[in-house]
Amino acid sequence: MNRRAMTRIEKYAAHNLAGCTFQIGSYNKRFARDMSGMAGINSPVTEKQVNNLWRLVFRYRRQITDKRLISFAERRIRIQKINEEIQLKPKIASVRTQYSDQLNKVINQLEFIY
Repeated sequence: MNRRAMTRIEKYAAHNLAGCTFQIGSYNKRFARDMSGMAGINSPVTEKQVNNLWRLVFRYRRQITDKRLISFAERRIRIQKINEEIQLKPKIASVRTQYSDQLNKVINQLEFIY
C-alpha cells in the first residue's frame, strides 16, 4: 500500500471528526480517534483511510459545525464515486486516464482554496 502524509485539510477533518459523538465501541469511533492521533504526529496514511475519513465526515455532518468542511467532504465523495465508475469501464482506458488527471487537479485546487 502506498502511504503519504496527511494534508492540512485532512488533519483538520480528522480533529473535527474526533469531536463527534459515536456509539459505544463502534468502529467509526476507533477510526476517528486513530486518525486524529495520526494527524497529531504526522503519521502517513493510505488513500483508503483518507476516503473513509471523508465518508465519515459526511456521515456525521450534523455534529460538525464547519460547513465548508462538510461541503468539501461531499465534493470528495462525489469525485471518488466518479473515479470508481471510470475504473469499472476498462474499454475507455485513455478517457479514464484523462478524467483521473482532471479529478486530481480538481482535488488539488479544492485543497488549495480551502
